[in-house]
Amino acid sequence: MGDYQVGVLPVMDENETKVALVTTRSGSRWTFPKGRIEEGRCDREVAEEEAYEEAGLVGEVCPWYQEFEISFGNASRIRLYQMSVHKVLKYWPEGEERKRAIVSIQEAAELLGEDLQACLNRMRELSASTKRA
Repeated sequence: MGDYQVGVLPVMDENETKVALVTTRSGSRWTFPKGRIEEGRCDREVAEEEAYEEAGLVGEVCPWYQEFEISFGNASRIRLYQMSVHKVLKYWPEGEERKRAIVSIQEAAELLGEDLQACLNRMRELSASTKRA
């Protein structure tokens, strides 16, 4: 299997002004909902499931992704999909293990490490360019 994880950038509104983040299990770092790739399952399905399990989010995962180098975790790269969130659950599988924050883009950038800040900025640029096309 590849040396990457799959995850989502959960967008909370049509204007893409708010996103959702979760903490790592240790609580030491804010991140995007993400997980390991799974044999026999497409990456988008896994990313959607991680959003539900880690953050209690249900929505639509877009077909495009961007791959980034990251400096922490079990992989050196993350394949990140944008997700339009339709429902935020009060209880979810990892709700006792992780914190979830729904924050502005600016707040998200302040919470994330440099590598994930770069992911956030690039995903927003790509989203804006696909809307203009």
